[in-house]
Amino acid sequence: MVVTQKALENFIKTPQYIEALTNQKITEIESFEVRSDDPFVVVGKVLTRVDHPNSDHLNLTTVDVGHGDILNIVCGAKNVDTGQTVIVAKVGAILPGNFEIKEAVIRGEQSKGMICSLKELGFSDKVIPEAFKDGIYHFNESFQPGYSGYKALGQVGFKMELGLTPNRGDLLSVLGYAYDLSAMLNMKVQVPKYTFKSSKKHNKKVTIQSEACSKYMGRVFENVVIKESPWWIKSLLIDNDIRPINNVVDITNYVLLLMGTPLHTFDAAKFTSDNIMIRQAKDQEKVVTLDGQERTLIASDLVISNGTLPVALAGVMGLENTMVTDKTNTIFLEAALFDPKTVLETSKRLNLRSDSSLRFERGVGYDRVALGLDLATQLLIDLADATLIGETVSDERPVDKKVVKTSINNINSALGLMLSKDEIINYLMRLRFEVVLSHEDDITCVVPYDRYDISIEADIVEEVGRIYGLDLIPSSPLKTSLEGKLSIEQKKIRQLEHLLTSLGFQQVITYSLRKLNEYDVFHQLGEQVTLMLPLSEDRKLLRQSLYGGMLDTISYNVNRQLPLHQLFEMGHVFSQTEEKNRLSFMMKDTYMFNRIKKEGIVSSFYALKAIISRVFELLGVAFTIQNRHDDPVYHPYQTATIYVDDKEVGHFGMLHPNILKQYDLKAIYAATLYLDDIVMKHDTQTYQPISKFPSVERDLAFIMPVDMSVKNVVELMQQTLRKYLVDVYVFDVYQGEHVKEGHQSVAFRMILNDNEKTLTNDDVEKLMKKVIHRCQFELKLEIR
Repeated sequence: MVVTQKALENFIKTPQYIEALTNQKITEIESFEVRSDDPFVVVGKVLTRVDHPNSDHLNLTTVDVGHGDILNIVCGAKNVDTGQTVIVAKVGAILPGNFEIKEAVIRGEQSKGMICSLKELGFSDKVIPEAFKDGIYHFNESFQPGYSGYKALGQVGFKMELGLTPNRGDLLSVLGYAYDLSAMLNMKVQVPKYTFKSSKKHNKKVTIQSEACSKYMGRVFENVVIKESPWWIKSLLIDNDIRPINNVVDITNYVLLLMGTPLHTFDAAKFTSDNIMIRQAKDQEKVVTLDGQERTLIASDLVISNGTLPVALAGVMGLENTMVTDKTNTIFLEAALFDPKTVLETSKRLNLRSDSSLRFERGVGYDRVALGLDLATQLLIDLADATLIGETVSDERPVDKKVVKTSINNINSALGLMLSKDEIINYLMRLRFEVVLSHEDDITCVVPYDRYDISIEADIVEEVGRIYGLDLIPSSPLKTSLEGKLSIEQKKIRQLEHLLTSLGFQQVITYSLRKLNEYDVFHQLGEQVTLMLPLSEDRKLLRQSLYGGMLDTISYNVNRQLPLHQLFEMGHVFSQTEEKNRLSFMMKDTYMFNRIKKEGIVSSFYALKAIISRVFELLGVAFTIQNRHDDPVYHPYQTATIYVDDKEVGHFGMLHPNILKQYDLKAIYAATLYLDDIVMKHDTQTYQPISKFPSVERDLAFIMPVDMSVKNVVELMQQTLRKYLVDVYVFDVYQGEHVKEGHQSVAFRMILNDNEKTLTNDDVEKLMKKVIHRCQFELKLEIR
């Protein structure tokens, strides 16, 4: 939203320090420009025009620039002619782009200035009217020769673009900004009032048949003359990047920017009925909008109809069947208040966003409807020679103002101030709140119609703080006895990040909002959570697994030939009833590669298990794994579930080829750990001193069925050797000659130690005999 000095002064006198005041107390400013006048850029009147004797495309002109000065100017524009009121840059003028005007001789003829086009004066092509895109600009209104050219174009004074947040829809108009500025300055806003006399009568009537419309007003005008708008209207439109079209269209846009009231004009002769009905659309009802596109409506859309057919999409766009053209001389002018959510859903679904729909979406003040209609009526009478016919037609469903309760004590306590009751009431009244003092301390605030952002007590506190000056509130240290340090959980999370990074994994952060179909692809936490109004269909579902975003990341990098073989993410997953913290990591291709030896560790199920073991070792938590069944996310023969104290705390495996095919990827190994269950487990880790005595290694190989889990053997060894066993692991697996079919030879290495003495050969042999005996007797294994 752009606010100009000229537009703002319709309501309030502007202070010199307006930029600083706006930034500090109202909203952030995106850009601020003070446009100075140039005494060498003036209005001129073309007195004569003849063809240049030495050129077939140049013109010789004499131009009156005021104060008795008549300048000879050579002009190349095809549309220059006698009698035009134009903008002249005299010798010494400096135009945008640091272009200085100098006296020159062009094809033997002297030229003492330049007749300017709008582009040469700094206007963008987007806002230049079609008639003047390829030539000089000339006014359709009279100005005294010598008058400031930039003032005639409304291009003097400050131009300020506000950086608005979605909640401050009240600032989407010059009047809305003026109200906020007046509160900061303790000044009054001067809003003009109009009275009208109408001729004849009409039979039009309005009926609201939908809860999505709170107020609808309309007026009929005859003898409307479609023509060009004056520059004081065009200038505000151009500053807001809106191209002037004609006086009727420009008036509605001008009122929109100045008052914040969206308006629409219909060709009254095309209405074919005196009934104006605001209703819900019929499902699959078809209409043709002003852009010539056929649209299919649904029952949640709101339309304006003539009792039978729709004539406009309420708050979004008019329809072709009642479009105003150059031949229109009778119009029906609409001002209304539509439900923000209804307008938003329709404009988004049909991809029809406009300045009007934006204001309806953010919220239009109930009282602005009549204000905007009155201003537009006066402008149509003044600038379009229109005649007002009959009375205003209207229907409404009264809207109650919001009421918010607070107290003097709560406001002071929240802000850390000692403001008096009178000061607080004064601040709120300056902000247009109606204030009722219930008791000694309690305050009831009636909120202005256009302040949709005020709904709770904290909003009132913020308003008082804003007008007092947030920069003036004294700072004080936080009063707490808590130490400033990481919690145990935060320390463990940070240690996990450091560990995985040191193991060659890259951390990623992906979107929590995902595609809706991912709910059926990856692991489900519970009932899905979806957004009612997502930014796009790809951002509709709150994720229940981290895998989707991580696979997108890998695919993105692979498609650009960027190396990304290991990655991890810590993030939250969501269902309707809970929110959980997860750690997921993925591996692909070669995990680590030794460039000197030209060999490396290939990503695999066992490499992934080793990483998981390091994670649990860091956390000091013992875990077990078991085969995982019927999980469509993983390959059926390469997946496992992780348990701690018989409770599932994660799962891992090779992702199913059907899933990888969707991302055009191959062989990815992934794991998910339930951080809430393992990080919050505060097992006491006792210090284990390093043994003073040497360790002993012994190897045992058993012939065992191929379908027997190695876990059974390892657990039996742990039970048998107890305190003497430091570590046990498989170092060889063999199938083939001398091993019967359906069996395999598995070799285990055991590391033994006694903290109290050196183990002798006899000690070790006794321990080995126990292990062999139990394996043969309990597991029916054959020693090799």
